[in-house]
Amino acid sequence: MGNIDIERSLLPTPAPPPLPGSQARSCYWNSRTSTDRSASGVVTSISASSSDLWDRLFDEGYKADVQINTDGGGIIYAHASVLGLASAVLKNMLKRSKKHGRWRSISIRGVQPKAVRVFVRFLYSS
Repeated sequence: MGNIDIERSLLPTPAPPPLPGSQARSCYWNSRTSTDRSASGVVTSISASSSDLWDRLFDEGYKADVQINTDGGGIIYAHASVLGLASAVLKNMLKRSKKHGRWRSISIRGVQPKAVRVFVRFLYSS
């Protein structure tokens, strides 16, 4: 078992997602493409235009169909397809939620609204 722990500690740590706001974004995406090595050792490359498109999709909530309710009355708009593909837990929550018009509504309570926003933003970048 000790060898497994040592091997895991040698794996590269993935880069954290960018924080909301242009200041953090400008230092995170500092070139035409972002290249990262995943935990499996596969190198991935994302064009700046693709990254910008995903940023806009999250930030603007274009065609969003999910409202995530947070503590303090906060609402984060998202897309069920993105959430469901990125997280089996959120997919299950969405399946159990009732649909009101085009909207599904889920709640993530007990966590600061900003932390929920960063988490959901991470799902869009992963």
